[in-house]
Amino acid sequence: MSRLKPARIATAALALVLLVAVPAQAAPVREVITGDVLRLVSVQDPAAMGSMSPGETVAWDVEVGASEPEGEIALELAADHQATGFRVSVHECTGEGEGCSRELLAPAEIGPEATEVGSQVAEETLWYRISVQLAGEEPARTVLTFTAHGHGDEISTDGEAELPDTGASPWLPIGLAAGALVVGVLLARLAAVRRRKGNR
Repeated sequence: MSRLKPARIATAALALVLLVAVPAQAAPVREVITGDVLRLVSVQDPAAMGSMSPGETVAWDVEVGASEPEGEIALELAADHQATGFRVSVHECTGEGEGCSRELLAPAEIGPEATEVGSQVAEETLWYRISVQLAGEEPARTVLTFTAHGHGDEISTDGEAELPDTGASPWLPIGLAAGALVVGVLLARLAAVRRRKGNR
């Protein structure tokens, strides 16, 4: 069996590191939350929410409906603590991730005190797009909660919008690739030295 030259091994190692460092694309997670009257459908990508880069915006879509046509449904958004470093906005949509043109909440930091997003008549079933942007470059984490109130019922997406530490994630692939490149250079130099010794 032929052996790969050190330089080729280094190239292969670099490619492998890059492939391992880039996270696999995960499918969005769909969750249905039901109360006595109200119903939420939450669609989000936890992998994307947990590996944001500075300036990146990740969307979280929520459908709100009710089994009773009378009255209104009030909508609120809150965070487990002051979400410094994150800017959150909310738009009403005509469908799941479509026609999200009506702004209900301009980009702002969200805190533990409930922020009113708006309301809808109970006979309608509407989609909302919650856009979360990592505005700073420091590691940050928050848990957002979208809540619907109506007909004496209250349901929420409690804990489904978790954004863990993000400061290191954008640089992890670069750091690993740089390390592999250094190893490649050293192996290439070692191979050159061995060739020179073999030619003597």
